[in-house]
Amino acid sequence: MGQPSPQGRSCPVCFKSGPACKCGESRKAYLGDGAYYECDGEGITITAENGIEVLSRVYLGPEEMGALLREMAKDFAVSRMVEILEKAKVPGGTW
Repeated sequence: MGQPSPQGRSCPVCFKSGPACKCGESRKAYLGDGAYYECDGEGITITAENGIEVLSRVYLGPEEMGALLREMAKDFAVSRMVEILEKAKVPGGTW
């Protein structure tokens, strides 16, 4: 947990490596409407839960996350993505 990803790559989520990456510490974040997000330092897991059990689970590794971001870029203009991030009050810098 929180260890460098294979081949010296940085975490695809926080872009940090080694002890600086805290994603692998199994922080689970509520996204809304029963959806949760968790990062293992190499990829992300998105789950749908009903408060008792996990109903569905999807794991996205670096390649899949890249594909997701490419598809999102086709659907959302950069200005729209910035608006979405600001609305969600995403921490971590100026968008």
